[in-house]
Amino acid sequence: MKFGLIVAGQYLRDGSPVVRTREMLEQVRLAGDLGFDSVWMVHHYLIEFQAFQPLPMLARMAAEAGSMELGTAIYVLPLQPPVEVAENFATLDAITGGRLIFGVAQGYREVEFEAMGVPRRERAARFEEGLQLITKLWTEPEVTFKGRFYQVDKASLAMQPTRKPRPPIWIGATADGGIERAAGLGDAWMIGPGVEFGKLRRQLDLYRGALSRLGRPLERDYPIFREVLVAPTDAEARDAARAHLHTKYEAYFSWGYVDTTFEDVVRDAFVVGDPDGCARQIQRYGEELGINYFLARVQWPGVSQDEALRGLRLFGERVMPALRRRDEHP
Repeated sequence: MKFGLIVAGQYLRDGSPVVRTREMLEQVRLAGDLGFDSVWMVHHYLIEFQAFQPLPMLARMAAEAGSMELGTAIYVLPLQPPVEVAENFATLDAITGGRLIFGVAQGYREVEFEAMGVPRRERAARFEEGLQLITKLWTEPEVTFKGRFYQVDKASLAMQPTRKPRPPIWIGATADGGIERAAGLGDAWMIGPGVEFGKLRRQLDLYRGALSRLGRPLERDYPIFREVLVAPTDAEARDAARAHLHTKYEAYFSWGYVDTTFEDVVRDAFVVGDPDGCARQIQRYGEELGINYFLARVQWPGVSQDEALRGLRLFGERVMPALRRRDEHP
């Protein structure tokens, strides 16, 4: 199993963004020292927290990331013109030395679509058409494309990706239709936070069925994004989860991303506990669902840098090694 760190990039509006930047870079350096495989940033506009945009932040993180890959988890694709996205991410791929993973989704927050002048009802169609155009621009020397929303005539990108034939495309989706779309358009379906274990089993069956129908290989990355709160004792971890995660998930509830209760997601969609308990929970994702790439977010609005670093160290020093030993000696 591989491991990625989701660098939160979202904070209460009570601190200096300059200090927050230094703190995130400290987390990236520590993740590299601990043996993480990748670091990631999320993407939203106009949220209630202080939030860093992923492209400039990942470009800065690349200088600290060593051999780790860098990616977006996820980028809301329909909000931007595909040509701009293609060139910006190709530039980021160059900055990272060809270690970019392009994580995208169609988005869901009405306020973002209104602000960007994009009708929300068009998001799925714009997402699919935009991703098709970006893929062509990244892999073909000259592209003519006549779509419903986007058109180019004999276009060649000014910046081609460093990774060949292109960066991996990971698609975030929660609805069944989006998951089936991910099977046809991407290299992996990125499972988002807050989705319960039982629902995931059914949706992974749906995804693998779509891959089989399309003749696409089942052997691939199966990444999952989970909130992780690891503490020295199980009781301390559960108390901290209720204290620290509630603020973030109140926002998710208000945005319409999560439609169950907070207690439900703590119990069934987060990884919370002492190091041994967290390792067992993650092992279950691998054994029962075939998950082979685990993306952990260990900080949320209101959580201090010291608390985030403690959780990150416990995960990297106690949880990851236990799981890698089990992979070597099942």
